[in-house]
Amino acid sequence: MKLLGENPDLNHYEAFSAMAFALVDDQPERSLELQLQRDLSDGGAAMASLARQDPRAALAWLLDHPGKDSLSEGFVKTLREENPDALAELAAATPAGKLKRLLESAAFQQLAKTDPDKALELARGSEAPRIADERFAAIAIGMLDAKDTHAALGILEEIYTKNAVTAGTVQAIRGTVMQRLVGDFVKADPVGTMQVMARVDADSAGEASPYSISRPFNQAAFAWVRSDLPGFTAWVEQQPEGAIRSRAASVMSNELLKQRRYAESMDWLGQSSSLPPDVDKMDQVMGAWVKADAPTARTWLDNSKLPEDIAKRLARRFQQQP
Repeated sequence: MKLLGENPDLNHYEAFSAMAFALVDDQPERSLELQLQRDLSDGGAAMASLARQDPRAALAWLLDHPGKDSLSEGFVKTLREENPDALAELAAATPAGKLKRLLESAAFQQLAKTDPDKALELARGSEAPRIADERFAAIAIGMLDAKDTHAALGILEEIYTKNAVTAGTVQAIRGTVMQRLVGDFVKADPVGTMQVMARVDADSAGEASPYSISRPFNQAAFAWVRSDLPGFTAWVEQQPEGAIRSRAASVMSNELLKQRRYAESMDWLGQSSSLPPDVDKMDQVMGAWVKADAPTARTWLDNSKLPEDIAKRLARRFQQQP
């Protein structure tokens, strides 16, 4: 307790904290023990220091202290940034569990950068759908980062047509790495992405409503319209009459509804001629419009040329007013 003797105004907590942080660089393992014993911090700086100095010792410490997820993630992050060549060896030496999966994922990302052909071979041989997703995504993102958009789009198409991911299955796509990946593609090449998704979407015809968010084309359309409404609008207006334009119009309508541009939203929904109209979306828009401005909504409906059955359904929204 030399520190306390030299600094009598310190209390025990402050003394232990100062001691632990003083050891981060020279004795990171001892610093970790002190910090966790006294609940001083999460030990992130000490783990990063230990990972730099002795990755195997850091791995051994984590295996002796299971459940330290934030430290495990910090350990892998440090290796990925400063010693990526060690990732594969450490992953192989780690028993099955979350830490091994983190290391394997980071090791594969490194492989995708250094030997994309080998990485692609491994991705194609992956039996678990989620692992395949992550591996294909790592390869595709690497290609996007390298500005090789054409090759990346080829990988995107392969993901949906050959991989275990089912193009029309919500559980396999929504909320996963796949959805985030589509957003990256839309930012890099929105038109090319829409072309790929239109092709792969044809394979999932009949699996879900053409307007369902689970459909690949709609996923890309939603990603684009959220990030660039004018650009998406210009693209839709260039599309010939048909299913693609109708479905894109429905996505456009959804975005306009969020902006409370009700008349424009309804006008876009009314453009469908090759697909059954998205009546559920029309009803949703009309319901919001009636609550916000019933007289204007009534005028629009009275002047519309909607089929009688649809107009009657929408008119019920006025009867539901308080």
